[in-house]
This record gives sequence, C-alpha cells and structure tokens, in this order.
Amino acid sequence: MNYFEIKEALSSVEEIQNDEFEILKFITSLTNNVSTHSQGRDLVIRSLANLEVFSEMGQQLLKNLIRVTGLHPYSAKFLPKGDFEDRLAFEMHSSLIADQVVTLHSEQSKVLNLLLTGANVVFSAPTSVGKSLIVDAFVSQKKPRKAVIIVPTIALIDETRRRFLRKFGDVCKVITHPTQYAQPDLCNLYVLTQERVLERDDLDDVEFFVLDEFYKLNLPSGKKDRDRAVDLNLAFSRLARTGAQFYLLGPNIQSINGIASYDYCFIQTDFATVAVDIKNFNLATNGSARKEKLVALCANFADPTIIYCQSPNKAAEVANYLIEELSLSDAPDTKDAANWIAKEYHEEWVVHQAIKKGIGVHHGGVPRSLQQYFIQLFNDRKIQFLVCTSTIIEGVNTVAKNVVIYDRRQSNNLVDHFTYKNISGRAGRMNEYFVGNVYVLEEAPAEKEYSVDIVVEDQPDGTPLSLLLDLPEERLSSKSKEKIYQVQSDSILSMETIRENRHVSPEVQNWIAGVISEDLFLYEDILNWKGVPKQKQLEALAVLIFDYLSESTLRYYGIFSGRQLAWHLNELRSDKTLSAYVRTCIANKGHDEEVSDVIERALRFIRNVVCHRLPKEIKVIEVIQAEVLTRHKVECGDYSKYCEQLKHLFIPTNLFALDEYGIPLQTAARLEEFIGQPESLDKALSLVSKMTVSKLDFMPFEVDLIRSLQSLMLDQAEFD
Repeated sequence: MNYFEIKEALSSVEEIQNDEFEILKFITSLTNNVSTHSQGRDLVIRSLANLEVFSEMGQQLLKNLIRVTGLHPYSAKFLPKGDFEDRLAFEMHSSLIADQVVTLHSEQSKVLNLLLTGANVVFSAPTSVGKSLIVDAFVSQKKPRKAVIIVPTIALIDETRRRFLRKFGDVCKVITHPTQYAQPDLCNLYVLTQERVLERDDLDDVEFFVLDEFYKLNLPSGKKDRDRAVDLNLAFSRLARTGAQFYLLGPNIQSINGIASYDYCFIQTDFATVAVDIKNFNLATNGSARKEKLVALCANFADPTIIYCQSPNKAAEVANYLIEELSLSDAPDTKDAANWIAKEYHEEWVVHQAIKKGIGVHHGGVPRSLQQYFIQLFNDRKIQFLVCTSTIIEGVNTVAKNVVIYDRRQSNNLVDHFTYKNISGRAGRMNEYFVGNVYVLEEAPAEKEYSVDIVVEDQPDGTPLSLLLDLPEERLSSKSKEKIYQVQSDSILSMETIRENRHVSPEVQNWIAGVISEDLFLYEDILNWKGVPKQKQLEALAVLIFDYLSESTLRYYGIFSGRQLAWHLNELRSDKTLSAYVRTCIANKGHDEEVSDVIERALRFIRNVVCHRLPKEIKVIEVIQAEVLTRHKVECGDYSKYCEQLKHLFIPTNLFALDEYGIPLQTAARLEEFIGQPESLDKALSLVSKMTVSKLDFMPFEVDLIRSLQSLMLDQAEFD
C-alpha cells in the first residue's frame, strides 16, 4: 500500500471497515518518518472525517496519532476517555483567550512561545492554519499597552475589529480610524492599513506590531499596487525602528530577505489542519466547456462553495450563468437584502439578481458593506455560492467545503502558483470540513517557490524614488543619496513639495509647475480658491488632473476629458446621495450598455477614484500651486475642505466611517437625521448603539444591519 491508495481507501466506508488495521499501521509508519510526516498527518485528518467508521480500538490509535502529528485541537472529543498523556498534551497546548480555553496545534504553540519570550517572528504557513489566533493568544497573555495590527484591506480591518471586540471588548480599546485615540489605562489595539499607519503620529511607543499578509512587502513589477507596497515597506520600517517586537505572518513563502539588521526567527511550515483534494480538468479557456463543467459541479454540490473568477466582469458573467442554468428558487434569507439593493441601485444589477437566488458576488466594485454582509451570509450557510475575484484571498475568513477556480488569470495576468495556493487554501475548515475540494477548470500553474524581498533597509538598485523620498537622510545609502541629490538639482520645485507628493514622479510634478508658471495670468485666479470650487475652478483642476496625472485611469471608467470628470464630480455633489448618482449614470448610459455594467463602473469609480485616488491628486495640485503662486507673490488656494468632502462622498466624516462597520453609505447618510454630525467615530458609534431603530424609518435590511452593529458595540466600552 502507498499514500495514494490509503488516501483513496479512506474515502470508502467499506474499505475502512475491511482494512482498518493495515490502514492505521501504514499511517503510523508515515508519521514516524520525518520525510513522510506531512503525508501521515494528512491521512490522520482524512481518517477523522470518517471517525465513526473506525472501531473503538482504531479510534484509540487515531487519538495517539493526533498527538504525534500535533493536531491537538482535534483531541477534545477524546478527552473523556483519554489517559494522563493525552490530557497533559492537551493542557500544554491550551491557551486562555479572553475567558475561553483554546487549544493550539503544535506550530501555533511553537510560534506563541517564541513571541512570549520577546522574539521577533516571521511565520509562513498555509492559508487557514490559524496564524491570527496566535495574535489573540499573545494579546490575551501579554496585554500590551499599545499594539498595531497592519492589514491590507478595509475588509480585514472590519473582520479583525469584530474579532477583537468579541474577545477583548471589555479590556481593550480597538482603534481603526483617524479620529480615534488611545486610552492610557487600557490595552490599545490599532488595526490599520499601511496608509493609516503612516498618517498617525502616536505610534512611537508601540510595544508590539503584526504585519498580516507580509508577502505584500514585495514590490510588484508593474505599477498596480506599487504605491501600496512602498507604503507597507515604510510602515514596517517606521514601527520596527522604534524597537517594537514584530510578528510577520503570511502564506506559502519560502524565504525573506532585507531585514538582516533585525534579530528574528523565520518559521516556514507546510503544517495543515485540513486535507485538500485537487481535481484538475485542463479545459480550454475559450468555448463553453468551462461553463458546462461549472454548472455540472454546482448542481451536485450540497456544501458552501467559492467560485474564483479573474475580474468583476467575469464574476458577473458566471453569476448570471448560474442563475440561468441552476433553476434556483428565491432564497428566503436574502429577501430583505435583495429588496434594499433593488431600491437603492437597480433590480437589473447582477448583484441583486444573484443574492435574490442565494448567490453572493464579492469583488472590488461591490460596496464594502454588502461584501461584508455576503461573507456573513456565506459563513452562516444562508447562501451556498460565493462568486468572487482576488478580493477573497486577502485574509478574509470563509468557511467553504469546495473551491472552484474558474479562471487561471488575475485581471489580465496568469495566476502564479503562489496566488493559486492561496485560493486553494480556502477549501476545508477545521472541525467542519476535514477534507476540502478544489476544482481547477483550466490548466493549473507550474509550481514555483516564492520569496519576499524588503527593500527599505538595503535599498538595492531599482528601489522606488517614492520610498527613498520618505526616509531621513541618515537612513539613505550612498547610492540613494545620489538619486535624491539628482532630483534636487533637476527640479524647479522645492524638495519639500517633491517629498510631499512622493507618489508622483518629480518629472510630472515639474511639468505641472511649469504649466502653471507659463500661464500665470490664467491660473492665479482659477487655482487660488478655498473651500469648494466654482464650476470654472473645478474644470481647471480636473483638466490638470486628467492631462498630467490620471488620463489612462479615467479612460478606464469612461471619462475622456477633464471637463467630463468635472461633470461627474458636480453630479455627485448635486445628486446628494450615492443612489441618485447611480441613477444619473444609468439615465446617461449608452444604447449598447447594460444597466448592471453601468452600476458596477459607477461604483468602482466612486470607490477607487472619488474616495481614494482623486483626493490625493487634488492634494498634489494644491501643494504645487501653493509653491508656484506664493513664489510669484500671489495668494494660493486651499483645497483641503473639498478633498475631505470627496473622500467621504459629501457625507459627514464620522457617518461615512460607519461603512467600515457594515452600515451602507445610504443608511449612514440617513442617520444624520437621528444622531446629527458626531465629532468623532467613537461618538457616532455610541449614539448609534443607543438608537431605537424602527422599520418606519429604515428598511428591514437596514434595521438588521444597525441592530447587528449595536450588538457588536455591546462588547466595547464607550469612549466618549
């Protein structure tokens, strides 16, 4: 017998009953051999999936194998009949988290013990191995006065915040927003993206920080996400330089380079708590074979299933195809959500049509509150299918038996082995789905090792100028200093301006400064506005942004001139609500455009451009015009108020922030009538938590979301 034969036998009740002794004998031999220990552990997990089929003697042998393979969380069911050694192993790997005793597996215990000794740890392990639980155990035992958890997305901020509030809400303050501050007499847990880390000035005394998904420190070869990787390098360096202890965690990474100046332990493991069966179909990209196979698979699935697609457009196509071919009935648990989406957006939007039938759609164009809601429905098994893009692989916890990899691309690029492994790691869940299934419809990518190179310390050739510009001179290498001196000598702008706009190349900044200087008579009157711009002022600003900063990006969203950009911004301001703006976009759609496509483009434009990119680019113009106009003895403009309005979609700042807590922006805007404009997010949360919510004022879906937030806030002490 070999590993593959035993693996096959463990899926058959009859074979287990007939060959139990031989099966367990072979598994024992694998676990006792270092080179085959991982295979032995995999077979132990598969055996646990059919535990009731084994005889009492067989179950006792499996109990011992659980201990040998370090799968201690699975020991709980054997404790009533366990001997002293079983109980001792269980207790030695148990940790008190809040008021609950949680059992850790051997790798979790190893990492936690290192952290408790004060060591810096870099931990690379497969997806869903429980890397974040180590953070909870550390916080529970050490209770640091100030700790920072850096996560890549707002969705992960929300998930981490909910987890912390549930476990530590009575002893810790969880800080996620710029208007929130530490409480001196408590354990303060900052949960921030790298951008928010760099914006804060109160992190010099951090004791401990975590960097989740640390593979994102790698600088991508293309421009996409490069700025975020630069900021992540800077955030890591800024916190590490304080002397704070760090814990870097991420999946499937074989090596890390660039932090030799720090003492740390690198732990890389293939330890897994679930087994995974991968089925490759090698179907052609073109044609109908993939669609037909997808429908055939989904028709036979009874358990939660994630379907990975390369892009939002492909996700919409797949969702529509499933609706048409699976003959699904309306889902009773999603009726209120579907009604709300139809009212606030449109009944033809694929997200509405899908959730009405029990299919969640999860990608960057879906509003954040709906993404969170769909994940919750999926994990609560109220919907069976979740059609998603790469947004699902960035750490958000899901509970799925099956993963279907429909595309082997991410956007327009082929999925590499690293991303493929991360997607595959979503299949299976400890104590729920012992064996997960991954169905790869196209050809799987070739296996390849993945390393992380952190450039902020060593500053090798090719280190982005935007990173170097943020470092003090004493931190720069001799080559980096030469680059900075060259920029300084070539620039008509001051280094203060160049640094403040570091994510825009010095060449572009100088072009913009030259344009303003050469036509000063025009620009001195049209750029020196303060507060909110008039039409001509907005158009001039929009033209500069379109021509010099964002033409290719804006064309992607169907905007082909600065004046057209100004029109969209005016519509957003004059329409007053997000829903009204979407309806305006639908009313102005082309004859051959689908309503669903128009909605998704509008929502991506709002999220990626209006609320994120555009305020930064307006700030670039503001800083440049301030230097140029001041140099010519002309009063300069101040665009800060308008930037804030755009960033928060003309909704009061601390109501807009409720979007991160699962409250849709439309609902958040309506809350102003009941709680006014709170001076801080903490105040807004406190006021919402005390509200009496009526279905006379809000739709049933909104009532459920507000009450869910109120329930969450019961775990958090009030900080007014």
